[in-house]
Amino acid sequence: MTIDNKPGTIEWLRTYGKTILITVAVVFVIRTLVAEPFFIPSSSMEPTLKRLDRILVSKISYAVSDPSRWDVLVFRSPEDGRSSFVKRVVGMPGEKLQIVDGEVFINDELQEKPATLRSIEYSDIGRWGTTEPLPIPAGSYFVLGDNSDSSNDSRRWKEPFVTREDIIGKAVTIIWPPGRIHLIR
Repeated sequence: MTIDNKPGTIEWLRTYGKTILITVAVVFVIRTLVAEPFFIPSSSMEPTLKRLDRILVSKISYAVSDPSRWDVLVFRSPEDGRSSFVKRVVGMPGEKLQIVDGEVFINDELQEKPATLRSIEYSDIGRWGTTEPLPIPAGSYFVLGDNSDSSNDSRRWKEPFVTREDIIGKAVTIIWPPGRIHLIR
């Protein structure tokens, strides 16, 4: 670069540098507070989410409301606090959960699954397979993967609950691959 080009370079930085900095700041704020993409590394949520899907997670959904039964959540691992998991909420705070013959019972009542989940049977394997009613503490959730036999979820952890503080957000849509783009139910 020659001395003659320095004023052009400085002017370019003044003009476009602000735009670039503002764009980076906006993306950072959106990713931190509003929505963030996540990668699905396993088959634990099949058929809802397939291995290698990319999803968009709303971080503001639970700022204005609490998770609901059958929502798909992204949360920090209750075991190490660093890795992220994607699972479905089946048990809510204050309930007693039990799995009988592949079905979820809450407070001794069978919970009807949404139409998209009716073919899924949840197994009672693992440390917390819930063959006996399991009370869920306040501020905590019991979560399961849709691919029940291949899911590292509440049934297998040392402590079976996801706390409200560990929830990152609600999985709202598949964004990749293009042939699978749709809302998550």
